[in-house]
Amino acid sequence: SKTIPLLGATVLIADQLNEAYTTYAVNKNTRRQQQTWGFKLKPANKARVYLMSAQTKQEREEWMAAIRAVAFESNVDGTAELDGGVSSSRHSLLFTTTMSSDTAADAATTMSAVRPNDNDSSSTLLEEIKLLMQQDPLVKLNKLQKHVLWTHRHLFLDQFEALPRILSCVNWVDPVESKEALHLMHQWEPSKHPAGYLVLLDAEFANDQVRKFAVDQLNDMADTTYSYFLPQLVQAIKYENHHASALALQLIERGLRNPNQIGFDLFWAMKVESENDQYRERYGTLLNTFLDVSSANMRDILHLQASLFSSSGKLEAICQHVKQLKGNRKVLDEIKVDMRKKLDQLNATLPTSFQLPIDPRVEVGKLIVSKCKVMSSAKLPLWLVFENAEVGGDPVVVIFKSGDDVRQDSLTLQLIRVMDELWRAEGMEMAMEPYKCVATGPMTGILQVVLNAVTTADIHKRVGNWGAFDDTSFSNWIQANNQDKKSLKNAVDLFHRSCAGYCVATCVLGIGDRHNDNIMFGIKREKTPFVFTPEMAHVLGGRDAPSFAAFVDTCTRAFNILRKHVHLMVTLFLLMIPADMPELRSRDDISHLVEVCLTTMSNEDAAKAFEAAIDFCLGNRFKRLDNYLHILAHKYL
Repeated sequence: SKTIPLLGATVLIADQLNEAYTTYAVNKNTRRQQQTWGFKLKPANKARVYLMSAQTKQEREEWMAAIRAVAFESNVDGTAELDGGVSSSRHSLLFTTTMSSDTAADAATTMSAVRPNDNDSSSTLLEEIKLLMQQDPLVKLNKLQKHVLWTHRHLFLDQFEALPRILSCVNWVDPVESKEALHLMHQWEPSKHPAGYLVLLDAEFANDQVRKFAVDQLNDMADTTYSYFLPQLVQAIKYENHHASALALQLIERGLRNPNQIGFDLFWAMKVESENDQYRERYGTLLNTFLDVSSANMRDILHLQASLFSSSGKLEAICQHVKQLKGNRKVLDEIKVDMRKKLDQLNATLPTSFQLPIDPRVEVGKLIVSKCKVMSSAKLPLWLVFENAEVGGDPVVVIFKSGDDVRQDSLTLQLIRVMDELWRAEGMEMAMEPYKCVATGPMTGILQVVLNAVTTADIHKRVGNWGAFDDTSFSNWIQANNQDKKSLKNAVDLFHRSCAGYCVATCVLGIGDRHNDNIMFGIKREKTPFVFTPEMAHVLGGRDAPSFAAFVDTCTRAFNILRKHVHLMVTLFLLMIPADMPELRSRDDISHLVEVCLTTMSNEDAAKAFEAAIDFCLGNRFKRLDNYLHILAHKYL
């Protein structure tokens, strides 16, 4: 091993050394894209530069912060021990097995880190902390950084994003310090968005007064906005010190006050969590309390919904029967006949009118069994068609899934709705119409089917097997369905805004599984940051058209609005970690969001980067080949 003296050393990010690799933990469906994160270390008065790496960006930041802290420590008052196992002695040494490289000899001349002198070390460290907080919502501050931040806490009263950082510095065992923190908390600049206070409901904040402060601020939200954040609020209950917390009581109160917008979704969110052994007592208690104080009519509706759609409900039993038939090598037509017999039996027990979990405002009647079917995808979901209880209303079509964690779909759709609200607040109408989706168990759920919608795969198929390679396929379809000039202009405008919104949203969220049968026209294969193909560009007139330039401008403006709210979006993901969904189990799973938001760039540079991403997507042929292969794979299903 090699010992490296750290006092007076300089350390610098070295992203050019990063390397990406893919792991296959169990199978291809659980693969993880990972990468190493490089940085350079140059000891004081030495010519050699050491190249080092960490497994995550967060880990690299922590190492660099700790090294800088030791390098500067003789100039910062009150410094004690540091996180990360780095000693605070003047003679601290970092033990490493990382080899230095002769090829990095010239790196010393490019080191931009400035070694502070006795007079400016504290201010330099403070500026570094400010930058870290602004650019990386996931960064964890070490003890030295927390000490400096708490010492200068009054400088941040006008920056809401600093409030949770300051509160994380507090020694809550110290009555003087905790009293000071609680006093300052009420003087802080309010959050730009009311949901910003959700961050104070994370596991890091156990103080009851801090959590009640956050809950009180959230109570000012309108019901529609409040309903957008139910998944995170329900997860935050896990961090409360008592069952009957201010948060739990607020959720129950608002659920009772507005059942259609909050109450039904609250019931299902808590019911799913009550099936988790670790939290069964808490959520079971709250669920029973909610039912006890609900109206008799609402209790009856919820009991009926649970008997049909829950993980122990009648539709789940039919799904298991269907899978058993498939395991016995029955063909899909035979399975469909058997499934319809089961649905006929179920139909006899249904009332003439009831509400579905996906939209309590719509009442349905009996199943139209002749239109129900088993879908061809791997988990064999049920395509269910209900009568509309309103005379003359369109049938209500839903998909019941068993064996999939629908919570992931639900979280994605929730975040798209939040993005749409952020855009609307800035005057951008993006024509986003995400479908509705409700998890009814850890591995069951119900999804809305948008009627009269056509997938891009269907449009490609109408051209033939090679439709995925036809630039005019979308344009021709839009023109065929909008004969007069006014309706055609409106349709193209709708396409422009909706396409821009989904390009930005899917890029930021890193959404996978975006083959053309999952793209609803009008409403990941990980080779491109989002889906934008030549046939989409053709609708906008092609690369050189003014309408295409307007599309690019819409995308970049929408992207910069989301970048402004990156702290809120990170919070929404962080609060969902305890849900233990396959793709969201740690802070590292959120790093993509911070990276793709280009938090270190100006708005102008970020806009140029997104425009370059659009060009990259247009020039990438893999997406069209992927669409073509998907058409062939499902042609005879």
